[in-house]
Amino acid sequence: MNRHALTLSTEPRTTSPATFQCKDEKWEIGSCPGSLGELWQGPWPGSTQAEVAVMALHTQLQSWATIWPGDTPVTSMGSTLRASVATAFQEVTGKGEVNGEFSFESSIPVGAGMSSSTADAVAVIRAIASYHGIDCSTDLIECILHKIERSDPVFIDKHCLYSSEGHYVLAEFDSRQHYWAMWSTSPVETPTADFPRGLLMQHYNRHLKDYEQSRKLVLESLADGDVVGLAQQATRSARLAQAYLYDPIIDLCVDRMDSIGALGVVRAHTGTVRALLFHAQQTSIDVGEAEAVLGADGTPVSRGWVGLW
Repeated sequence: MNRHALTLSTEPRTTSPATFQCKDEKWEIGSCPGSLGELWQGPWPGSTQAEVAVMALHTQLQSWATIWPGDTPVTSMGSTLRASVATAFQEVTGKGEVNGEFSFESSIPVGAGMSSSTADAVAVIRAIASYHGIDCSTDLIECILHKIERSDPVFIDKHCLYSSEGHYVLAEFDSRQHYWAMWSTSPVETPTADFPRGLLMQHYNRHLKDYEQSRKLVLESLADGDVVGLAQQATRSARLAQAYLYDPIIDLCVDRMDSIGALGVVRAHTGTVRALLFHAQQTSIDVGEAEAVLGADGTPVSRGWVGLW
């Protein structure tokens, strides 16, 4: 079965919160949030081989694409990725070129494992869909991303475990968890787009029982809406990833999270961001110690709300 065969809806488009039509000023805007690494990443059993399952932790950092309709074709979208998105959109939908002016901006750090590529691509997809009057469904987004690169489920407004390579949901939940977080990014670069799958699979096979137990507890925590249990499994996932992508700051965070008052540790499993998670209603937080730990390698520390409401 082709999971990414698509039939476009003939129904009138319903504008989502991520797509804006400004009719008076005639522009189309698409947006998409980034992710604070992966709340969990590990193997998901498949019929022939394990899949890489990821769970995004949505941030308030965003990518924005804007189209001002005009008479002349858009000749540049500013990056190879965004140009590839426009080409894939035309291949999937049969809709022609975009005429007018195009602009793009993002507050998501690049190359840190914060889903900047996926957010950039989805923002462009949503803007072009709005321009053509097409309902920008999850199916449409997945069909286009499938032609470009593996992706994170930051465009899905639910907690879910997602096949980053296959571009489909493995399990989803209606519970909506959120946290207050503090984070930093390692100065050591990681090639997030080209991280070797074979290395991940070897690691998963060596630690299969740990991942199976953790995945079971993640599913239970999501079903129960258990923010504490989910943060515990995020920490377990972050620690397991140390075996193939070591970051000394992760060890510091795990060792001192209790004294800081954190619920858990989250990280990019093929990137450089690392973070401490706190209960949304928590008041006893040692912010100074958290900043000292996350910034121990001289990197600046950010803070903000993450997750879904």
